[in-house]
Amino acid sequence: MVQPKLRVHGLRDLQRELKEMDKELPKKLRQANLEAAKVIADEARPNVAQVSGRLAKSTKAAATRTAASVKMGSKSVPYAGAYHWGHSSRPQGGSMDGHPVMSDALGAKYKEMTEVYSKALDDLKKEIGL
Repeated sequence: MVQPKLRVHGLRDLQRELKEMDKELPKKLRQANLEAAKVIADEARPNVAQVSGRLAKSTKAAATRTAASVKMGSKSVPYAGAYHWGHSSRPQGGSMDGHPVMSDALGAKYKEMTEVYSKALDDLKKEIGL
């Protein structure tokens, strides 16, 4: 599975400097990552087929101080991968074409996501005087 990545040069240095300044500041990096991930999750969620609604509800943004991700599926919704990528040998017979809602959302909103992330980082730098 292809996992597009956006690399931010100097992010580790920024994390270290923030932590030295105030132990609460690195949490703002997590918030910046979450804001960027929400752009993609919000684009993907309405495009998921609404049979029971469980798959759409499981589509969520997640973030740490060092990464942002969008997750679809869970232990109780284990078919997210088959929905997205398709499946060729279902027990019921036949195949299922993929519905790449996550990939489509990333393609459609990549520029907006990077702009949201960049603005969040710029706001954080201004807040601390960098």
